[in-house]
Amino acid sequence: MTLSPAQKIQTSDKPIWYFLLGWTIFNALQAGTLELHADEAYYWMYSRYLDWGYFDHPPMVALFIRIGDSLMHNELCLRLITVLTSSTAIYILWLILKKYAVDVWAFILVVSGTLILHIYGFTTTPDAPLFFFAVLFYYFYQRYIEEDSWLLAIILGLVIACMLYSKYHAVLLVAFTIISNIKLLKRPTFWAIAAIAVALFIPHILWQVQHGYPSVNYHLYERAVKVYNPENSYLYVPGQLLMAGPLVGWFLFYAAFTTKIKDTFIRCLMVNGIGIFAFFFTTFRGEAQPHWTLIAFAPLVMLALIRFKQWGAYRNGSIPWH
Repeated sequence: MTLSPAQKIQTSDKPIWYFLLGWTIFNALQAGTLELHADEAYYWMYSRYLDWGYFDHPPMVALFIRIGDSLMHNELCLRLITVLTSSTAIYILWLILKKYAVDVWAFILVVSGTLILHIYGFTTTPDAPLFFFAVLFYYFYQRYIEEDSWLLAIILGLVIACMLYSKYHAVLLVAFTIISNIKLLKRPTFWAIAAIAVALFIPHILWQVQHGYPSVNYHLYERAVKVYNPENSYLYVPGQLLMAGPLVGWFLFYAAFTTKIKDTFIRCLMVNGIGIFAFFFTTFRGEAQPHWTLIAFAPLVMLALIRFKQWGAYRNGSIPWH
């Protein structure tokens, strides 16, 4: 896609760098001054005993904490890798969206207004590394759609393995991406991606086998409720709207899921966004906590911004309504 001079101004990186600087400083201040959440203290214990797996989660969060905590033992360093990867993920989102010539100020406003991105801009739980690697996955997958190369296959295999080592929810992202583009199954490089990801994840699988599948038993059986509670369903929607933004969340959802699907990548975002939100809404085995859908907010933000650009094109008359 060739950008016009006006579009090049809209997609300039300069405001993004200033925004990321402020975003990083703000998250670092929160990371250094706010007390640890109980979950963060729990995962800090993981980091004291690095292993290929733990009772309820894979080990990536332990590695994130261990790297920062090894520099200095305080709240800021425990959260340091999360702060840095949060800023990196936002910049990668911008790189993905530059193809669609989204407005730079719209991007900054949407990211700034999305509450869940603020929460996991410094809070270090398994969701933080999962979000970072999910955004990285979208970046390389966007390129892989257009360029079927073995190098991208290797990178994607590595990124998918990192997602799986972050949180088991990564399986949803991979599955919905395949559903959105079944033609991937015809690519030899696709099977290389799968083989690399599985091979790299084998140490964790072996850990599960050696310890009697503790994570499988916990997530599928021990934490499941026997009696369905309707409250878990009718509180789910307002919880997701709150995570998107107390005032503008409803509008982001509306914009995102009315986006016109113009290419394979937008279809991937749409299927992942709808699929992940729907999956947790239809989970009746217990409460679906609002932050479990964090990986769905990457496609939500991207779809909303692409939709804003489409609305602008409609107003300018460059794209017909039908």
